[in-house]
Amino acid sequence: ISSHIQEVETNRMKQCSCNGTFLGRCDDTRNRNKFCADIFSKIYNEKTAFNCRCSDAFPHALCFCQIYVRPGPSCTQKKKVKCIDVV
Repeated sequence: ISSHIQEVETNRMKQCSCNGTFLGRCDDTRNRNKFCADIFSKIYNEKTAFNCRCSDAFPHALCFCQIYVRPGPSCTQKKKVKCIDVV
């Protein structure tokens, strides 16, 4: 039942594509995308980050993730990272 509730809740959310530049390096090839998901989770309190990609640009990491936000506000209103609406 709880997975069904989570699925219904997810269907009500809006999908955004976000990116940010962070001091640090992507982890080894097994965990490099997890690095970005962890950054979004820890720094920006975004628990819904998924489909993350990490690219090294020494001394920074370029992170691209998709997130879910509650319907209503535009993705571009996310203040901490650059986001666009996914259609």
